[in-house]
Amino acid sequence: MGRINFDKYCYTDVCVEKLLKTYKERGYLIIAFDFDDTLISSEPDYECQLPLRLLSLCKEYINCKLILYTCRSSNRGDGRNLRRAIETCKSLGIEPDYVNEHAYEEYKGLDGKVFYDIFLDDKAGLGQACEILGLVINKILNNEDI
Repeated sequence: MGRINFDKYCYTDVCVEKLLKTYKERGYLIIAFDFDDTLISSEPDYECQLPLRLLSLCKEYINCKLILYTCRSSNRGDGRNLRRAIETCKSLGIEPDYVNEHAYEEYKGLDGKVFYDIFLDDKAGLGQACEILGLVINKILNNEDI
């Protein structure tokens, strides 16, 4: 019996290689990001600078599709909270291509989580996701291992 490797995608280097492979094969990445405590801090003494810088670099220098993926909803109340999040993203220079929806046309209308290559979220390993994305951006911009 062969050796079993556990927790393959718990390692940063493996995740970097997977994203680079996707970028090479498809020519772009799909990056989903949360709003609250990922782009905008709910605490007045903190700022969310790294995710903003990374998303800006992705939008400006590498081909990517950005999905604002948030619990803020257009069908809750009058949708003001979601509109405010979209406008704030735009004012920060991060204009999402999609909001709470799939980037792939064939997935449109399907329920469940949206498809993405990497997700930046304060409740889903934001530090490691930023590290992985930063390493991928560096490799792409420096034409390494692509």
